[in-house]
Amino acid sequence: MEEKTWTQYLDNVAIRTESFVDEDISNSQAIKDMTEAIKMSSFDDLV
Repeated sequence: MEEKTWTQYLDNVAIRTESFVDEDISNSQAIKDMTEAIKMSSFDDLV
């Protein structure tokens, strides 16, 4: 969580990585966005 990024895997291979942090977004807003994405996800989305 320190890096505030997410990675999408397919067959244990990383196919996409993005950051919640943008130059126009504060660190606290990035944490809020990350928390909201987790809340909207299902368990299968996160495993």
